[in-house]
Amino acid sequence: MFLVHNTRCRGNVALLEEAVGLRREKARLLGFHTHAEYALLPLMARGPHAAHAMLSELRTRLAELGTGELEQLEQLKQADMQAMGRVYEGFFEADRSYYAARQLRQTRRADDDECRGYFELAPVVQQILALFQELFAVSLAKQEGVCAWRPDVDVYEVREAGVLTGHIYVDLHCTAPRGPRVVAACLRPGYDCSDGTRQVPAAALVARFARPADSSVPVLLAHADVEALVRELGRAFQHVLCATKWAQFHSSRALEQDFVHVPAQTLARLAWNVEALQRISAHHRTGEPIPAALAGRLVAARPQGAALDHLRQVFLSLYDLAIHNADGESHDSVDELFDTMNASISLVPAGATRTFVVARLGQLMSERLAARYFAFLAAQVYSADLFAARFVKDGKLALDAGAAFRKHVLRLGGSEDSMDGMCAFLGRQPSCDAFLASVGADCGSAATE
Repeated sequence: MFLVHNTRCRGNVALLEEAVGLRREKARLLGFHTHAEYALLPLMARGPHAAHAMLSELRTRLAELGTGELEQLEQLKQADMQAMGRVYEGFFEADRSYYAARQLRQTRRADDDECRGYFELAPVVQQILALFQELFAVSLAKQEGVCAWRPDVDVYEVREAGVLTGHIYVDLHCTAPRGPRVVAACLRPGYDCSDGTRQVPAAALVARFARPADSSVPVLLAHADVEALVRELGRAFQHVLCATKWAQFHSSRALEQDFVHVPAQTLARLAWNVEALQRISAHHRTGEPIPAALAGRLVAARPQGAALDHLRQVFLSLYDLAIHNADGESHDSVDELFDTMNASISLVPAGATRTFVVARLGQLMSERLAARYFAFLAAQVYSADLFAARFVKDGKLALDAGAAFRKHVLRLGGSEDSMDGMCAFLGRQPSCDAFLASVGADCGSAATE
């Protein structure tokens, strides 16, 4: 299946080669040397040099961790080959997803199954909302009789010191056939009106949790669903707590692409904090919060396999920069460069059969993402740093950081440079240390979650 999946669409290689050349030509017509210089100018990175520096640091510091993880996966395959009486010929890219998933099941399955009993849908949502109320010093009031797209959609007013700030719609049982399992979106931006009043924003959380036929049967969540709810409700609060003058700059509308997901991902890290998990959980039979030991095991298992996964993202990001920051004089084709960089960065060899993975990476053909693939990884780095620096003090959850987070990160939307707001919140320049510590790296005195 791996070979079939990754040897199709070979014709796309030539199309990518052509697209890269056309982007380079367009950038030069606009006065830039490469497409990467043109594409990264509106981002916080401001250019390929800063993006490459971050990715190079991550590559260097993740390599040792990744080597250790690869050895563990190799041992699993070696044991399988020995049990089947076959000769072990090495560990290849086609093996990685299977053995990584198997290792994850072995280490997390029991704890995740046991955790489900503490995560009933309706109480979890209410506790997450209560946690955000305390974090951001706002009050929520459920509105009755408000017209929404379905009768069972809950509508909340968000107020600060009695003043209406916005509305949040919560639809937990969306019946649409397609779309993300949990997602939040801005329904209406906030802005100052010409008559001196303010149009308050509105956001919606939409989830596709099946409604049981028997209403007495609880809807129990996996921890991944809890994390998604925390992240997307955090995104909803990001929308309603933004206070820009113009709708154009409201919330994520004008945020830099390497920052747009940072606020929500920062808040999502609450789902990996033992104290926060205890606050938002309640056993569906006893009402007791999740035991600290069980939550601790869940959190401790988080780094499993993370280094190899992130190294893969580092490779794709560096490859994206390489093809879009080239001067056009290199004789390597886009697929040959892909194979060369993959072997040296991802640590996992491709195998004897040549594949054409680059032919199916739609992100590389996207004008919005070309030369900007690193933004996904950058958001994880920044969010880890923001959370570790202010939301945790001496191992305890520090909800008083919410006021500063609102002031420097949420309130200004895209009306000011996000790097300035992030540095003001941190009191320094961002660092990779907290992110690396969260995936198991030894960062000395770096703050961890």
